[in-house]
Amino acid sequence: MQYLKYLGIALIFSLTIAFGFSQTSQIILESTNPNISESLLTEAAEIIENRLQAVKVEVISSTIIGGTGKIQIEYLGEISDKWRENLLTRQGQLRFRETLDRTLFIKTISEEDPIFELLGLQVLNREIKDEENAVLATLKVELIEDLSVHVHRLHEEGKLPSMDVAWDLLVADQEDLSIYLLKAEAQTEAFMAGMLLDRSHLNVNQDQVAIMLEFNKVGAEKWANMTKKNIDKMLAITLDDQVLMAPRVRVEISGGKCQITGDFDEDEGRYLLAMISSGELPAKFEISN
Repeated sequence: MQYLKYLGIALIFSLTIAFGFSQTSQIILESTNPNISESLLTEAAEIIENRLQAVKVEVISSTIIGGTGKIQIEYLGEISDKWRENLLTRQGQLRFRETLDRTLFIKTISEEDPIFELLGLQVLNREIKDEENAVLATLKVELIEDLSVHVHRLHEEGKLPSMDVAWDLLVADQEDLSIYLLKAEAQTEAFMAGMLLDRSHLNVNQDQVAIMLEFNKVGAEKWANMTKKNIDKMLAITLDDQVLMAPRVRVEISGGKCQITGDFDEDEGRYLLAMISSGELPAKFEISN
């Protein structure tokens, strides 16, 4: 018995050393759908585990709390405060969206409409003759909720029949977001890029961090067709309808490859890659604790 006692102490000490004196943390995610099935919760738990492991966080356990729509995850490591909510709750729908020139919005919406003032659009903008540009404005993060309300109202009033308004992916410490004018999905063939990925990885060099995507055969054909019909226009790469980047297409891109770059470092790129490559969550979740 004395031997077993010392063996137990030695085992605990060894585990403590191995984990660098770290303590496990716990987080609870709750589905916004109170009737979600246990099979979908199990699927979601596996995707969350994959995302955490992709950012070098070790999952100790994930438990479905029966009848509550909740997943309890115990983990070892640190999740970035900046990316925590995105990593754990975003569904991860990666899409490629066609854009529209901002002059279409300016000519469609009355100058007396509140959204015109909110976005800081001026009468002078009606005379814009530069290269086609889908960026409507730059807006403070605290005004995004007001913008969302106005966009919803305009859709309800039938004033944006062929347009959608989107903005940059929101992360914890951002102050300003670019606002984009996108072609309504009903007006174009949706490119559900996440479902057509063959592989993806992070590419890091001294000057730039990039997420490299390679599509399967079907995805490669769709990507080539989309770039061909949008030469000299901006294409929006979105994650859950928020914009990761909106590059301007200069030539048709064949070969099924795509590169996502932006104002993110290696750690942030790893979080983005985890959301893109680990699969789409089958439901929406919120952090419960």
